[in-house]
Amino acid sequence: MRFCKDGYWQTVCVDDYFPCFPCGGPLFSRSNGNELWVLLIEKAYSKLHRSYLAIQNGKAIDALADLTGAPVKAINFPAIEGECKGKREDLTIESVWSQLLEGYNSGYLMVASTRSRSELESATSIPGEGLQRSFSIHSIGLVLNHAYTILQVIQTSQGNRLLKLRNPWGSLEWTGDWSDSSDKWTHKMRAEIKDFSQADDGIFWMEINDFVYYFGDVNVCMIRVPTSNSLTPCYEHRHPFNIGRITDLTFLPNGIKKNQVVLSLRFIRRMFVLRTSRLI
Repeated sequence: MRFCKDGYWQTVCVDDYFPCFPCGGPLFSRSNGNELWVLLIEKAYSKLHRSYLAIQNGKAIDALADLTGAPVKAINFPAIEGECKGKREDLTIESVWSQLLEGYNSGYLMVASTRSRSELESATSIPGEGLQRSFSIHSIGLVLNHAYTILQVIQTSQGNRLLKLRNPWGSLEWTGDWSDSSDKWTHKMRAEIKDFSQADDGIFWMEINDFVYYFGDVNVCMIRVPTSNSLTPCYEHRHPFNIGRITDLTFLPNGIKKNQVVLSLRFIRRMFVLRTSRLI
């Protein structure tokens, strides 16, 4: 299997032996039915990082970059009321919505992460209220410090700004406004959003204000799969060069235009220029 670690594509070879419980069953990730690809990727990724323990948690943005090699960015949401100062507060809900809509319309892969317990506990200045809210987050169907896939970003004819998300567990869904059982799903709204379903499959809808409150950031992976949509796919072309040569863009390889270049700003031994099929 191939991973793009620190700008380099690396091949990792693994066997088909997996750690299991003494009574049977995989010790870590589990696949749907008899599928093995999840366990194989997990084992190869753990080998790349030298242990299963090293990949038990972390940021989704790092995994997206390693798995795809595509440019990634993080949209950090504004601080909720009562959070410690020093965090970005210039990013409004309108700005967040604009970036989410742009990412979805561009066909990019987007992953959202829920806030931590400490963030939600400090969301109110009333003693004890924040603690009660953080404990009740499970009762509304969300998991703390957990990643969710963003499947759809739409604005309805009535002006509702909604996101369709999926819990990778395939269960445990949001139970607040616009959830499967919410009374906001009128016959008119169900007719407008035709793929609405009440199945217990981990997929649910959420309004942007609730989304920004309970989620802390969104990681955007600027990659496209040609078969998944009609948008122009991105094609990769890497050129290694020494970091000490970065003075301007005049030395770039032939055929690469300035407005087609994305530079990785990670401090690694070498840097890479990524040529894409469109402006990013």
